[in-house]
Amino acid sequence: MLARIKQFFGIGGVSVELQVDETLSQSAGYVLGTVILTSKSPQQVTGIEVKLVGTITRGPVGERRTHTHECGKVTPSEAFEMTPGERKEVGFRLPIENLNTTFYQTLGNAGGMLGAIGQIGSMMDEEDHDFRVHAHVSVKGSIGTGQSQRVQIVSD
Repeated sequence: MLARIKQFFGIGGVSVELQVDETLSQSAGYVLGTVILTSKSPQQVTGIEVKLVGTITRGPVGERRTHTHECGKVTPSEAFEMTPGERKEVGFRLPIENLNTTFYQTLGNAGGMLGAIGQIGSMMDEEDHDFRVHAHVSVKGSIGTGQSQRVQIVSD
């Protein structure tokens, strides 16, 4: 019984490590990365999903509004079995779509004088951008596990 409860909550099951560059180029159009899985016990991985999620927060303190949107998604692997002590690396190419960046952010990424104008405009508009790559691994008989990494997307 205890083994089933531990399995459900992912205790002693599959561990996930996400490797992706911290700075990404918007003009590249995709994110390259690797999901690294290790297992302490026999497991059946039923799927892997990797998403790029953007969060934009606008407005003055006390009136801030947050909008979260998906900027790309990929499922880089089919189901497979893992044995105790096994390490598996699954590479992925995640398309960057629908960033919803603002005029000020585009200027801010330009650098130089235009970059300074963009950063000042963004501060005056009280706008923050946060982008994260999320990797979720579905495991049979478990709620699954995952990892998230913050990334910065820059315009070239």
